[in-house]
Amino acid sequence: MVTVGIDFGTSNTVVSFRNKEEVGLIPLQKGKSVLPSTLFFGEHHTFFVGQEAIDVYLEGREGRFLRSLKSVLGTSLIEEKTLIFNQQQSLQDVLILYFKYLKQQIDNYLQIDDYNLILGRPVFFVDDNKEADKKAEQQILEIAQCAEFKGKISFKYEPVAATAEYRQKDRSSTCLIIDIGGGTSDFSITNLKSGEILSNYGVHIGGNDFDKSLSLNYFMSTLGYGSKLKKEGHYPPKSLYHALASWHRIHSLYNEKTTRQVRELLLDSLEPQKIQRLKDILDHFLGHNLALDVEKVKIHLGSEETSCSYSFSELTTIPTERLRLESRDLTQSSQDLVDKIKEGIFKTLEIGTLKSADIDTLIFTGGTASMSYIQNEIKGFFSKEIILVHSHPFSAVALGLVLD
Repeated sequence: MVTVGIDFGTSNTVVSFRNKEEVGLIPLQKGKSVLPSTLFFGEHHTFFVGQEAIDVYLEGREGRFLRSLKSVLGTSLIEEKTLIFNQQQSLQDVLILYFKYLKQQIDNYLQIDDYNLILGRPVFFVDDNKEADKKAEQQILEIAQCAEFKGKISFKYEPVAATAEYRQKDRSSTCLIIDIGGGTSDFSITNLKSGEILSNYGVHIGGNDFDKSLSLNYFMSTLGYGSKLKKEGHYPPKSLYHALASWHRIHSLYNEKTTRQVRELLLDSLEPQKIQRLKDILDHFLGHNLALDVEKVKIHLGSEETSCSYSFSELTTIPTERLRLESRDLTQSSQDLVDKIKEGIFKTLEIGTLKSADIDTLIFTGGTASMSYIQNEIKGFFSKEIILVHSHPFSAVALGLVLD
């Protein structure tokens, strides 16, 4: 029986397979195995997925762009309706369409439509809420079933899957896996010799939170965040900017209620140019363009680069100075997030009744875990002799789902 593994991530999706002869990745779009977890619903019932969805959206076509939908699992947002093809559809319905696309690519590549399916899952879909976490797993199971996956469906923790490839090379270590993706940070401690999982833990913090923090701290002030209104002591509502800075909430701003709210702010503002920029972005459905730009700046600052600048000129006609950022700005804006990730690692050690000295190997995986300043913060808690393994940030989990 063929086994297929789906690593459905907040930012990207990767699919693996295993049969008697081989283990490999399945191309999901134009020969590439890493598919952005994005959708675009255009005019005349056109429907795009992945990088094609991003490209079509950036071309400026009319439609609805959706990303980071994994974040709604286990929350009431999954039942929230959004206008697609002139009909109100839930985000769960949208996810079913996405999984149907995945199944079509899998079936076409394997030339079969019946196989066992292993779904990767974070240690916690929702922090400190067992019922919501259980609900999220049930939701993703139902989504896969509605997408007509026929074989047995099971789950595996994503950080556990990330150890599988390394375990084939080294079975002597006690290993801490740090998997930081777009939506969650997951940790697992494994004895590679016995295969025993000593501890699992996770926090609902990922790359999207780093984007949001950077956006709120440096980008949104240009759009009126924290600016003064004519009535003393009054400011534009924070909720408006928090939604604009959150991938999975941007679509909720494209409605008449928000349009009226921004018009009123424009009249009440002591800095109307800033509110006009906000209005331009919302009127032309450019919220995701801004989010994509913020993400690019984050990646730039999180690499070896030390500085960059950004202009709002492609989003608004209202002049503004270029925003200049240094690597330290990213570090400062996200320090509380890094601290929570470190707290999660301490909790993982505590659950396993272990100390930092008991860990021989650190495995980093996931796109956000590849940022050097995050790795340096984490490495500081362990001995200099510790083995560092940088697995492929996008394929390690997917391959690990079917390796064991």
